[in-house]
Amino acid sequence: MIKKIIRWLTQWDVVWSAPLAFVAFIAFAFIMQPLFGDSFGSYDPAMYQAAIYAVGVMILFNGAIWLWLWFNFREIYRYYLGQAIDDFNSLKPWQKIFILLAQYWLCAFALILVWLSLV
Repeated sequence: MIKKIIRWLTQWDVVWSAPLAFVAFIAFAFIMQPLFGDSFGSYDPAMYQAAIYAVGVMILFNGAIWLWLWFNFREIYRYYLGQAIDDFNSLKPWQKIFILLAQYWLCAFALILVWLSLV
């Protein structure tokens, strides 16, 4: 039973990571405001709060996308959970590096876009 719960929590990480990100967002404000006030010279520590919020929004969007795939495209969702790992392992090393870097840069770009829209 515990293994099933842990497996489910790893598949649906939005269940625990989104609330954790938003708790960090609120806690950061409570911790930093007494230390720095509203701003600290030309450096505003509130920009980190916008970054934490952007991370939380991205986590929620990611969870919504996976939920959408699970409801509407179950075969794609099942392929991702099972066969996609084997297919990825059969790729050449340069293809793996390209895919991983492309995913990293696309996620970073999306996070920056969300962050800039919040600041």
